[in-house]
Amino acid sequence: MTNVSFDRVSFFYDFIEKYILKDYQGSMDLINRYLSLDKNYRVIDVGGGTGFFSQAIIEKVDESVVVDPSHKMLLKVKNPKISVIQGDGSFLSVKDESFDLAILVNVLHHIHRDEQKGILAEVFRILKKQGRLFIIEVFFPKTFFNKLFYTLENITVGKTYHLSADMLKSHLKDVGFTGVTMRYPKEHSWKYVALGTK
Repeated sequence: MTNVSFDRVSFFYDFIEKYILKDYQGSMDLINRYLSLDKNYRVIDVGGGTGFFSQAIIEKVDESVVVDPSHKMLLKVKNPKISVIQGDGSFLSVKDESFDLAILVNVLHHIHRDEQKGILAEVFRILKKQGRLFIIEVFFPKTFFNKLFYTLENITVGKTYHLSADMLKSHLKDVGFTGVTMRYPKEHSWKYVALGTK
């Protein structure tokens, strides 16, 4: 995951996600369905880009912090209630056990396979005891159109490293998460949801 690739697409990223791919709507549907929020929660949105998901939940939680490597993406976070930190997730400049909830929406496939488990371990570190993790990831069947999408994604934002739900579940258990459950929504067959507890 590099800041340069997302800096390059920052000016049209939200438009593409909302109106062309309609991915924001699908992810919000899954957030609303599978994620319960608490007014006292401190939330960290790792790889949160322009802060779309933090913006959507900020009135339901105490605080939300967006972490992203792209300076230009973070410049689009306009809500003063949402804090931003520029960083890639491999080292989050926050204290141990600082957050009640971490969310990663369509993030891990932008991180090299060798670093994915390290990101999850860092998220584990900053969650409070009994803190919760919520992940949405995409994993497409190997069809012609999906291969074409992968190619376009690699051209625009860099090489991606999609991981299966089973692989992610294994990584989460390896770094210490318990109660790991996976959800496979039928109407979003290319997405899956992972939930875990510290």
